[in-house]
Amino acid sequence: MSQTEALETTKEEVSRKLEMFSVDMLRMEYLENCLKRSLPHEVRKFAHLKLAELYENRLMHGEAIKHMENVAEMSTSFKDKKEAYMKKIDMHMKLGAFMEIDDTLKKALACVNTPAEKNDLKNSMKDKYLQMAQKCETEKKYNHALKFYEKIFVVEPNNPVIIKKLADMYNKVGKVREAIKMEGLARGL
Repeated sequence: MSQTEALETTKEEVSRKLEMFSVDMLRMEYLENCLKRSLPHEVRKFAHLKLAELYENRLMHGEAIKHMENVAEMSTSFKDKKEAYMKKIDMHMKLGAFMEIDDTLKKALACVNTPAEKNDLKNSMKDKYLQMAQKCETEKKYNHALKFYEKIFVVEPNNPVIIKKLADMYNKVGKVREAIKMEGLARGL
């Protein structure tokens, strides 16, 4: 009998067995074995969530994203779905997967009901974009920073700080025409 064999059937049992492993790779193997079995819905969701966390901690964002998508699909409340999609967006941001960010954001927006919630979600995304843009900029990943600043610009086209940042980023990546256009916009404000 393998030590990662999954015989547990409840969330509590799975959680206790997970604590017995000192190495993430064994935890991941155990959880994958759990998912191969026919388990209750909540236990499967828990296993996907834990796998997403473990893969993300090991910087295996692609695998983490797959498991977080499963968590979102298995969630029964809109709040849980939205939270799973937001975590998935964070993972996509780390990969620089901009099209996937937009697709996942649409799914998250579909999970909120009121205009105030939609507004909060959009503001949260704007903050995430700004944080990632600044992080990419400090890491000298100017093309990624540029993409995040462009996302903010779509939402706030008259923000002088973002316009100046865009002009700077366009200059750094050699897009002179776009830089001149942004500098003209900055002067017009």
